Amino acid sequence: MNRIAHRGVGYLVPIALGFLVVFLFPAILVGAGEDSGSGSDDRETLTVSGPPDGLVTLPFFRMIETDALAGESLRLRYIPWKNPAQLRAVMAGKQADIVGLPTNVAANFHNRGVMLKMMNVSVWTVLWVASEDPEIHSLEDLRGEEIVIPFKGDLPEIVFNLTARARGLDPDRDFNVRFAAGPVEAARLLLLGRAGHALLSEPSCSLAIIKSRGKRIRPLYRAVDLQLEWGKAFDTPPRIALAGLAAMPGVTDRPDLLRRLHEEYGRAIQWCRENPTKAGKILNRWFPSIEPEVGMEAIRAAHWEAVDAVKARPAIEQFLRALEKQDPGKIGGKLPSKSFYWQPGINETESERPSKAR
Repeated sequence: MNRIAHRGVGYLVPIALGFLVVFLFPAILVGAGEDSGSGSDDRETLTVSGPPDGLVTLPFFRMIETDALAGESLRLRYIPWKNPAQLRAVMAGKQADIVGLPTNVAANFHNRGVMLKMMNVSVWTVLWVASEDPEIHSLEDLRGEEIVIPFKGDLPEIVFNLTARARGLDPDRDFNVRFAAGPVEAARLLLLGRAGHALLSEPSCSLAIIKSRGKRIRPLYRAVDLQLEWGKAFDTPPRIALAGLAAMPGVTDRPDLLRRLHEEYGRAIQWCRENPTKAGKILNRWFPSIEPEVGMEAIRAAHWEAVDAVKARPAIEQFLRALEKQDPGKIGGKLPSKSFYWQPGINETESERPSKAR
């Protein structure tokens, strides 16, 4: 594997962490992840990695608990990444075969020499403005209002600013933006009545809404779907190609394995969507800081669907292009080439012709 340059990638990874990693990860769960599956046997072990509390990772937990790849003589082993240093270690040290991560971070790694392939996009909706005011339904309704945003310069703020400008609003003049130390702090300010509106990701948005019930005169609710606003702003469907799975170089030449994993990952998502109560309990087993009710609420709110990378390519490039206009360094300087996109059934080396989509 080519050496990963820390400069450029290192500052970019925190941009993704604001909406994928919300709480500290208990070290005890690392052992639980390694031991889960079928126990000791002669099957090949496929190592998967992702942020411990993200929706991109939850299907792995379902697949491990059901031993979903037993028919392929495979067992899954999960290892977490929870910060930029750990993700760099996972990537540079070849510690995982499949990694769940934001699409822009995957593009950055690819453009800097890591010949991974983006397998799919699964997380399309995780950003909301939570509010106590029932009259707030759009960004326009927030004009002149104070809004709390976690992490200055993080992905939620970037998406908020891009969307607002495309909707004819000036983030610096039309809103009174107040930054919080993170999504948990932003949710706390809402719950304590010290703020009226906050941009939150899942599961922190669900956490704030659930905790507000019965404790506030005006409970919190999802006032503005930022994905819907994004769709209106850029004339696209109301979703953003935020995160998915990337196959690392050691397995990109195994199309049957990747196809089977993609299929089972999609089935796990579908099961979680159809059984949100049980899925919330799975997330709680692996990550006790997230109560089952919070996980259930987050699953019900999210647009969560595994779309293979070739089909998702227009949405991925639309998202990356918007980020590129603000700062090319956020995606590694350019849109990734055709070889970045995995397609079921394709094994040969893809040409490096850039996409014609603009």
